[in-house]
Amino acid sequence: MKRTITIGSEENARDIAFEANALFPHAMREIFGINVFEKLQGIDIKNVKASDEMIELVSEMAFVMAKSAEIRKARELLGLNRDAYYEWLMQFEAFDLIDAASEIMDVYMSSKKNL
Repeated sequence: MKRTITIGSEENARDIAFEANALFPHAMREIFGINVFEKLQGIDIKNVKASDEMIELVSEMAFVMAKSAEIRKARELLGLNRDAYYEWLMQFEAFDLIDAASEIMDVYMSSKKNL
């Protein structure tokens, strides 16, 4: 599942392509040490609340999905690290990603429907 989502307020808005594919959960584990299936259990992804944990999870998921849309080689994607993540985050305002959380999560959930 691939979708372009506008991130940011009107004056700082940018269109970012996001993709969730079969490599996504492996990349989440490799880059962040997260089992995304466990992390998302019991979370209402249509109504994501801005807690520190959710901001971090949504940001990490957004990073992996954005890089998945941009990088076409699995080894290159799996080779990303937290430094690349922090550099990527610097382009956004504090709550840009959490404001788009339901759309970002929908990309992931739509990819699961196709399984």
